[in-house]
Amino acid sequence: MLSIAITTHSAAHILALSGPLDDAGGRRLQQALDEVRAKAAALSRPLLLDLSDVPRITPRGMEPVRAEASARAAAGGAPLLAAHGPAPQECVAAPTLGEHFANASIGAVIALFDHVFARTLAPWYVGCVTDEVRPFRLPAHHAPDTLPEAAAEALGPDLDEGALACPELERDLPNPFRFLACEAPRRAAFSRPWPVCVCHNRLGLDVVRAVPPATVLLAGLDAAGPADATADFARLEVDLLVRMPRLSDDRDARDLARFMDRWLSAATFRDIPRHQYSGTDLSVIKAFEVMRRLRARADRLTAAALRTPDAPGANASAANDENGRTANGTAVSAAPDPAPQLAPYLTAGMRRAAHLAADHALAPERRRMAAVLAALAAERLGARPEA
Repeated sequence: MLSIAITTHSAAHILALSGPLDDAGGRRLQQALDEVRAKAAALSRPLLLDLSDVPRITPRGMEPVRAEASARAAAGGAPLLAAHGPAPQECVAAPTLGEHFANASIGAVIALFDHVFARTLAPWYVGCVTDEVRPFRLPAHHAPDTLPEAAAEALGPDLDEGALACPELERDLPNPFRFLACEAPRRAAFSRPWPVCVCHNRLGLDVVRAVPPATVLLAGLDAAGPADATADFARLEVDLLVRMPRLSDDRDARDLARFMDRWLSAATFRDIPRHQYSGTDLSVIKAFEVMRRLRARADRLTAAALRTPDAPGANASAANDENGRTANGTAVSAAPDPAPQLAPYLTAGMRRAAHLAADHALAPERRRMAAVLAALAAERLGARPEA
């Protein structure tokens, strides 16, 4: 049973939770949130939910958190933050995950990311279940999809064009904005068995704050809820590849584009490409070390879903190896999968990359790399430049 202790500091209201944040825990949490809201000037202080002693979080348990975060954002109030670790009220203005990534050593960066996923977010993944996901359908937490038009307007090419010129790779790539606007809706009915759990759904380098080694704060909880368990990993990969590398000249852009091309060549989470970055930017080397750990975690989460041939609605090829054979080596006659095994991961990353491509706050060269990354994902999903 969930127990909650409410304390008020000059910097924040803190709700320390102990026990599972399940359906009953969600009802108890809603009562506590109502109690805090009744306090004078409740919205003027951040509200910290200390989840250090919460072993498991369910979708219904998270619903009051999402609703409160949304209400605070709509009212212009101080944010609701999920905290994990000692003295969270002292960490509201701590450096973001992106700032740590830029300034810390590779070893420190790896340790911090491992802590975020192995400790802070671990209770979110405990309740993973295998369900049918439709990766080409717009996620429920998204607003109506004007993203392809916005990205195309910000960068080009026009949505009517089938290709994105990519001199960095000396070839044309499929237009990712056209893919999202035209091809993804045509594939909306495609589904596959995939792990689903409570997810942040906007996880990125700017919504995580940390004081190493043990205190982490998560902001942006207004979209938290059940979703593809690996989508947050995909979004974080895109942030690492677009927002962090050095892009001071054409050579940096070419080296990064070639690295991204090789990285997205993987057919499965276990198929980690060799590190063949030809540039000198330490940020790309850091990103590789973090991303291969993210892929390893995604592999563990998806293992059960991808190896259960009798899962409801499963595509037969989802349980087969890349040579079209089952685990015992016998050939299969099922029709080819209409999308690669990593379709949910690739579509989540492509939407995040398109979002960054449309973000006028980013430098043009970073928006350009975001478009290239989105185009590589579209290519991996079977799109062609001339389509």
